[in-house]
Amino acid sequence: MGLGGVAATSQGPVLILHDVPDRKEALELVRRIADNLREQGVTGRLMSCGFQKSPLENSDRFFPAIAAGISLRGNPSFVRPVPNAGRARAEYHWDIDPMVLGTVFDYALRWCNVPSGKYFVNSGLTQFKCEQQECGDLLLAAYGAIPTAALTCAAGPNEARRVAITRDGFLTFEWYLPPSGWKDGVAELTGVLEAMADYAQYGLVKRINMPGFTWQTLIDLDWPVRPHLRTSSMWGQELMAGLIPDAFAVQLLSSTHKLPNFNGQWASRPAGRSSLLLTHTDLSAWFDGRHPHQETLDAARHSLSALFMNDAMLRDKKADFFGEHLRTPAHTLFGH
Repeated sequence: MGLGGVAATSQGPVLILHDVPDRKEALELVRRIADNLREQGVTGRLMSCGFQKSPLENSDRFFPAIAAGISLRGNPSFVRPVPNAGRARAEYHWDIDPMVLGTVFDYALRWCNVPSGKYFVNSGLTQFKCEQQECGDLLLAAYGAIPTAALTCAAGPNEARRVAITRDGFLTFEWYLPPSGWKDGVAELTGVLEAMADYAQYGLVKRINMPGFTWQTLIDLDWPVRPHLRTSSMWGQELMAGLIPDAFAVQLLSSTHKLPNFNGQWASRPAGRSSLLLTHTDLSAWFDGRHPHQETLDAARHSLSALFMNDAMLRDKKADFFGEHLRTPAHTLFGH
């Protein structure tokens, strides 16, 4: 079971729980919390926050977004399964320095703002409206409990921003705007990569055409087939300090990426203390349509192929990590 912190809101304190095995156990847990509060003289009512739809979910169609994905610097940690405590499977976490995490949260909260927008915090199957000043505590509470915590600020389906952070160390920024506004979106999200350069081991900017705010949705879905990598790139977190999942129009590379000799397709400039921002010279070929032009993508992949991670690398890394901690095949730990 994931247990987040308690956040104060105008509607009362909010406690976020995740992965309670069944409804009966969840109700029993709520009953025990209520009994404990009653014994301390607290009166009131406990209730589910439910799922309050933002303008993004209320729209009858999905508006595309320009998004930045960032792999944060950190270290892997292994959380053993404890079936009797509600954690039936092993978990892979990515430990981030608390000071870095605080800086990243502060930046994300400032960025996730649109004029006249309403705020919504998502914690898995629950999403609730909140005031701007409540967002930080709620997002932090959700991050402590669930695999992916997200904040949306929306004035309409094509006037919205969303940030999400995962326990395995990925951070995403999404800006929903009319397709014709992609140039503004790319410039804005490139600026996000530059602002996060000292805390990131890798980053990218791309268009997204389907709802969702996980790294897998951003990188692995609704994208031309990657011949070198069919596995979800989320398992490549430990490799991203030196390798990349694919070619993208704008990428943030760290000092530990061994760069090949680029041809005229790419322009580069320093970012942060020691990172490099790599930008394709024909951005319209990547952002004018739903997907990049295939010939542009093929040429970009060829020029960056020395940096690509592949399926065998991801399988070996996953097996090595879990083999070090458990004498159990990794696929059985995750129920695959």
